Amino acid sequence: MPRSGTTWLHQRLSRHSRMVCALDRIKEVHYFDWVDIGPSDARRFSNLATSNRHAKRFARLEWHAARIENSLAMAPGAGQRERLLEQLRRVRNFIDRFGESDAWYADQFAPGPGDWCLDTTPAYHKLSTSGLTRMMSVATGRRFVLLLRDPYRRALSGLQHRVARHGLEFADWDAGQQSGFCRDVVADGYAIPHIARICHTIPPEELCIVFSETMFAEPEKAVTKILGSAGLEFEPACMERAEAAPNPSPPIAVPPELRRLIFDETRPMAEGVRALGLNPPQSWDEIPEGV
Repeated sequence: MPRSGTTWLHQRLSRHSRMVCALDRIKEVHYFDWVDIGPSDARRFSNLATSNRHAKRFARLEWHAARIENSLAMAPGAGQRERLLEQLRRVRNFIDRFGESDAWYADQFAPGPGDWCLDTTPAYHKLSTSGLTRMMSVATGRRFVLLLRDPYRRALSGLQHRVARHGLEFADWDAGQQSGFCRDVVADGYAIPHIARICHTIPPEELCIVFSETMFAEPEKAVTKILGSAGLEFEPACMERAEAAPNPSPPIAVPPELRRLIFDETRPMAEGVRALGLNPPQSWDEIPEGV
C-alpha cells in the first residue's frame, strides 16, 4: 500500500544482481492499474497524463530523451551510436505508447544479466479480480509482495504527504474542513476489500505479505524473506545505505484531536486485517504518542 515503505523496499530489491527495473530506473510502471480501468477511457488517460506525479515523470523522460539525442550527435563509433539509439527507442516507446499492451509492458524491462523484472506500483493493491488475473497472466514465474502498515500511521503519513504534494494550506482550514479531509484520507486507505481480493485471487505460494513495522525493525531479515519467496539468495549489496528511509512524510502539524479522529477511524482497518487471518504487529493496537 502507499506510504508503507515501498520506495525503501524497491531500492533494496533493485540492487539485487538478478533484478531489472523498467528503463533501468523506474519504480512504478502503473501498467496494470491502467489496463484495469481501460485504455479506451479518454478521461482516465487525461487524468493520468496531467496529474502532477505522471506529468513530472514524463517530463523527466523527455529530458532524458533530449540528452540521448545530444549524445547521438557526438557519438564517435557505430557501437555507441547503436546503444544510444536503442535507449532512445525505449524512452520514446514509454512516452508515446504508454500502456498499449502486455508486449509494451514487457519491452520496458531491458534484457541483461537479470532475470526478474521489478515493478513496485502501490496502486496495484486496488486492482479488481480481473486486473489481478491479468497481472498474473504476464509471466509463469512470478511473485507478489503485499506491504502493509499500521493504518493509523499510514493514514497520518498519507495526509501529510497529500497536503505537501498539493500545496494545501491545511493549518488555515476550519475544524470542519480539517476533520472532513482526515476522514477522506482514511476512507481512501480503507483496504480490507482489496486485501481480501488479493488473498483470494493470488495463490498463497506466490504471495508474500510483509508488515512495514517488522520490515524496518529487522530490515535484512525482511529483505531475505522477500527474496527467498522468489527463490533468490540474499545479497549484501541490497542493504547498502539502508539506514536512511527515503520519501519521508513532510512535517505537517496535525493537532491531537485530529490524530485521535484518525486513530479511531482506522481501528476497523486493523480489526479487518486480523479477521482475514493475518497477524499484524502488536504496535497496531497501541495508542500512538500525540493521540
